Amino acid sequence: MLQLVDPEAFREGALVMLPRLDVELSAGAGALVESEDVESFFAMHAAYLREIGVNPAFATTIRVRGRSMMPTLADRDWVIVDTSIDSVVDEGLYAVVYGGLSLIKRIRLMRDGTVKLSSDNRDEGYDDEVIPPSELPELRIAGRVRGHLRGI
Repeated sequence: MLQLVDPEAFREGALVMLPRLDVELSAGAGALVESEDVESFFAMHAAYLREIGVNPAFATTIRVRGRSMMPTLADRDWVIVDTSIDSVVDEGLYAVVYGGLSLIKRIRLMRDGTVKLSSDNRDEGYDDEVIPPSELPELRIAGRVRGHLRGI
């Protein structure tokens, strides 16, 4: 998604309007990607985004669906995603599209060339999924998850 941003908006104390995408990242079995339209916006300080390691020009927010990432992320949380990151840089949380499904998972690159998608919620039976090298072209890194918003 192309987002035009006024460079002046990144000065200290400035608020940046982060798009709230009309897509959900499944913390479970996966959700089909139907659209990536902007449904509304969150206002955040540019300084805070930089503090958590996100370039404000590439920040977006996406809703989490499911329980597989509990207790780290709960159903209906919002995640702050840095869309400038389109490859795995560490074993962190990533927004991914795999086989047409949008997911939020921990990603681990294995020495044998496979990629492991992991959930945090082992208590409810969420197992790792191992992607063989032959299926890696189907895996797209949509961004690195750098923060989340949760209601009480």
